[in-house]
Amino acid sequence: MFGQSADSPRFDVASIKPNSSTVGGAGDIRALPGGRLTAEGVLARFLIQDAYGVKPFQISGGPGWVNSDRYDIDAKAQGNPSRAQTRLMTQALLAERFKLKIHRETRELPVYVLTAAKNGINLQPPKEGGCADPNTPEPLPPPNPGQPELAPCGRVIVLISVPQARLAGGMATMTDLIRPLSNLLDRPVVDKTGITERLDVHPEFAADDILGLLTGPYGPAPSGATPSADPAGPSIFTALQEQLGLRLESAKGPVEVLVIDHVERPTEN
Repeated sequence: MFGQSADSPRFDVASIKPNSSTVGGAGDIRALPGGRLTAEGVLARFLIQDAYGVKPFQISGGPGWVNSDRYDIDAKAQGNPSRAQTRLMTQALLAERFKLKIHRETRELPVYVLTAAKNGINLQPPKEGGCADPNTPEPLPPPNPGQPELAPCGRVIVLISVPQARLAGGMATMTDLIRPLSNLLDRPVVDKTGITERLDVHPEFAADDILGLLTGPYGPAPSGATPSADPAGPSIFTALQEQLGLRLESAKGPVEVLVIDHVERPTEN
């Protein structure tokens, strides 16, 4: 079990207020310039996840309210701290205001292993102008009618436009691909493809398949965004196999887990 030391960075001021919203999702957390952190309608569990930089499946334990109680947070620190420093300050905030105590352990948990499909891998080399530079100072123009949005270079993102969804990435590595796959599948994805070069990836699949996977407190808002009985397209598993020549196989493997030993509802400001 561990907490924050006395010399850990801390916010100078922090306001925490309950949020009675019934919207879905985990809430919104933003680290802003000038040492400010804001959160709107954020689940306590997601605040912990963000502070420690872990995935949902890497958090274990805690009372039921960490999956249901939402909070609005406005915190400010001096200077312009880095994202890593902001996370340390959020950890200190959780220890002080939520009385959070945790420990880490490694557990044998379900994982997916990503390998080549039976008919071989079918991944495309990067195309010139096939992705958008995320560091460009100017906003990108909207795509031409009928053309998909440009994927960011060096990343893979999830684009959902019901009834379709797709993974989009240019100049991406396999590490860039397995990161969103782990988030969508709520399970670690272990890369066993042996691919080291950069690639363009654009697999398309049914949005309903993703909405069906996003269950629980991190799932979609209850505004009609629920999976239908007849999805318009292949599952993400089928799409990866047929369009990229990649196969996801269930297995078990060691996963580092953050265990909540103690947490309390914070007192309102």
